[in-house]
Parts: sequence; C-alpha cells; structure tokens
Amino acid sequence: MIVLDEITKIYDKEPVFKNLSLRVDRGDMAFITGPSGAGKTTLLKLIYGAERPDKGEIIVGEWHVTKLKQKKIPLLRQEIGIVFQDFRLLPNKTVFDNVALALTAHKLSPAAIRETVNNVLRDIILLHRKNSYPLNLSGGEQQRVVIARAMVAKPKIILADEPTGNMDRENANTIMGLFKDINAKGTTVMIVTHNEELYQGTGHRVFHINNKIVEREFAG
Repeated sequence: MIVLDEITKIYDKEPVFKNLSLRVDRGDMAFITGPSGAGKTTLLKLIYGAERPDKGEIIVGEWHVTKLKQKKIPLLRQEIGIVFQDFRLLPNKTVFDNVALALTAHKLSPAAIRETVNNVLRDIILLHRKNSYPLNLSGGEQQRVVIARAMVAKPKIILADEPTGNMDRENANTIMGLFKDINAKGTTVMIVTHNEELYQGTGHRVFHINNKIVEREFAG
C-alpha cells in the first residue's frame, strides 16, 4: 500500500505539489503520467525517502515515511525495488555482479546469492549474458538488468521511472511484459511514464499529475 495524503513539496519557493493525495493498494499496478517538469520523478523520490515533503503524510506498507529517521531509510528501501531512468549500472562489473549487489544487505551465502541471481536472470532471459559488462549490452538488455536488480530481493513494491524511455515498441513491450509478470506475483508496481501506449487499454489506474492528481480509475 502506498498513500500520499495532502502532500506539499516546495522548491525555490515554488510548489511542485500542493495538497496532493493518492492511494495505490497492495498488489496493484498504477501509472503516473503528466507533462515534463510536473514532478513525476520527485513523487517517486518522496515515496522511497530520497526527498521529504514540506507538508503532509506518506505511508508505504507499514512505514510512516514522513516520520522516519534518516538511519531507518535503508530499511524502508529493502522493501522497494527502484528502476532508475538512467540505469545506474556499474560499468566495471558484470551483469551478474550488478544484480548481486542488491543482495548485499541480506546476508546470504555465496551459493544462495548465485542461485537467486541466476534464477532472476533466467526469468528475464539474460542468463546467457551474466558475464557480460553493461557497455556490451543493448539499451533494452541494460534495462532488463536494472529490472532484475530491482526484483532480485523480492521487494513488496517496485517503482519505475520512465522504464521504456527511448525504446522501440518491441523492447517496450518486452519490458512491460516483465512488469506484468512481477505484478501478477503480488508485487505492487508503480510506473512513471509519458507514453500513453503503456497504459491505454490495460484497465489499470492512471494518475495524471500537474500540480495536483487527476485520477483515471481505469485506463481504457
């Protein structure tokens, strides 16, 4: 469950949001859309604790994020997988090592890490590339590695920021298929996108953000 209640966020004396509210229930898939500069990425940062609101309350699962002390933020993020728009893969580490890094805080044995990472790479059809380096992968393959890194620790929530940006339709469909599979297994998924094709006809909730939230209950 993700709840933002009457959130206000101000940068340089100008409000990005003012009294913004939304709710995404456990196990849902939802889309956040809106024009450039509307604050879509900021919204995600508020959810995973990288930014703090100036007013209002944020609840993520059992966590009251706005009341969390800074030292508790890493514990919150253990329950959230994040798919960044700019990938943030380490170029000097293999696909396997990039994904395995997400398990560092989970104190697994090397054998358990190997099995867990291999299983996730198999799910996204990249096991054959586990010893490759990010710069030797296509953009679509790099994004799949980012998704693998986000899902390897079996988080309750996945947040994705423009996960299909600059991709052709085939690769975008592949990426969205992965998110649908993840969501079908019970993970809550929230996707920021400017691409209407990703949510049209899906029946999922869409929140249009432009200073305030306008919800389209089902994307038809």
